Amino acid sequence: MLVEKAVEFEATSYRGLFNFIRYIEQLQKYEVDFGEVNIYGESADTVRIMSIHKSKGLEFPVVFLSGMGKSFNQMDSRAALVLHSRMGIGADAIDPEHRVRQATLPRQIIRQSMKLENLAEELRVLYVAMTRPKEKLIMTGMASKLESRVKQCAAHAGRQEELLSYQTLSSASGYLDWILPAFSRNRCFDGLYEQFGLAGNVDNPLYAEKIPVTIRLVSPAGLVEGEVLHQMERAVNEQKIMEIPKQPPREAALKELVEERFAYQYPYEKEKQIPVKVTVSQLKKVGMEESEIGKELFAQEELVPIVPGFLKKDHVAALTGSDRGTAYHRLLECLDYRRAYSITELMAQTEELIAEGKMTKEAAECIYFKSILAFAKSPVGMRMRNAFLNETLKREQPFVMSVPASEADPSYPEDETILVQGIIDAWFPEGDEIVLVDYKTDRVKEVGELKKRYEKQLAYYQQALERTTGKKVKEKIIYSLALDEELVL
Repeated sequence: MLVEKAVEFEATSYRGLFNFIRYIEQLQKYEVDFGEVNIYGESADTVRIMSIHKSKGLEFPVVFLSGMGKSFNQMDSRAALVLHSRMGIGADAIDPEHRVRQATLPRQIIRQSMKLENLAEELRVLYVAMTRPKEKLIMTGMASKLESRVKQCAAHAGRQEELLSYQTLSSASGYLDWILPAFSRNRCFDGLYEQFGLAGNVDNPLYAEKIPVTIRLVSPAGLVEGEVLHQMERAVNEQKIMEIPKQPPREAALKELVEERFAYQYPYEKEKQIPVKVTVSQLKKVGMEESEIGKELFAQEELVPIVPGFLKKDHVAALTGSDRGTAYHRLLECLDYRRAYSITELMAQTEELIAEGKMTKEAAECIYFKSILAFAKSPVGMRMRNAFLNETLKREQPFVMSVPASEADPSYPEDETILVQGIIDAWFPEGDEIVLVDYKTDRVKEVGELKKRYEKQLAYYQQALERTTGKKVKEKIIYSLALDEELVL
């Protein structure tokens, strides 16, 4: 998959390893779903079972096309009330007085049209199936009343046109009703003719044409007989193997070596469960099952159900949960603090972000601009404005740091480390120290609840900032956009 992504990237206007790494980081940042890697190539030595529709566009060396004797599904054309996209509705005529139901001409016409359309689709599906193999196609099917079918095929033996007649195509109830008449005019069909005392038409030019087709008739009794012979042969071979005299080991050292190899136990079995890297959100799972990688340290934000547009009001309670939080963080990441002191300016900035492709229109509808305005006018907002004007405000800063593995799970050894990655909402220097800011959209009754949920999270942020900058974090501020209040830790 990495190679595929690299090839796709090189096809764009960007070039180079640096730009490719930034591209992959952005995909990870916004949690783009890469899909599942296909570890099996089309040339792999495997057997793949799939429907005909799923095989479209693929090719294989050998294809088994099974179930050829199954009847087509024509239930929709047999219903008492038939519906057609162009012809409309067809229904039976009912005489309630005499309690009689009779088919009407519109219903019969619609029914016949639907049947032909279904057959046309089945023909297209059969074409897809028969064009998948590169080397060999094996078609299997159970045929009831085979003798009657073969006699009907004998009636086609003299037909010299390559294409089957309209009557044969339109009266088919399964794939065999097309396949058998098509082969019945060639000598590959002689085996079935002889089975029932019939003969093909040797005068037909199509009879002498050499085609690489073999038709084989297999009965249930023949299948059972073949299986019995196979099992008998297998039992005889097993008996012969058991009669081979057992040879003692060449030397005791060989036996000791084998026992030692099989008795070996990996000394670092517990360490296998330690993840190499976890996100701050994964560290929220402490206290859950030990089998889970990463543990809960702080509660997740409350998800508020999406409200239909016609019920929305200009109030935070009518917004969404996770989508709402993402929209708020995106606006605050790009906020121009010089223009952040009126609803009109905030809405104008949002429209600019939409035009630049940095935010969707649906996400913008989740924002309650009075909360953003209140944040910009709050004490921490004014401090961030000063940092913005001095070009020292850092927003949405990613980090990766190592921590003892025991912080993720107390059962992990203390001398082992794991990597923790996350994104800090905002920070800015004041003097020789740092102020850390984290905004939350959780719906809480009082801002103190956020301390219980996110105190540990901000401790990781503080640790990361102090390591990377060499400066001390003097304040950790949580700002609640739902309550328009700030909390200093």
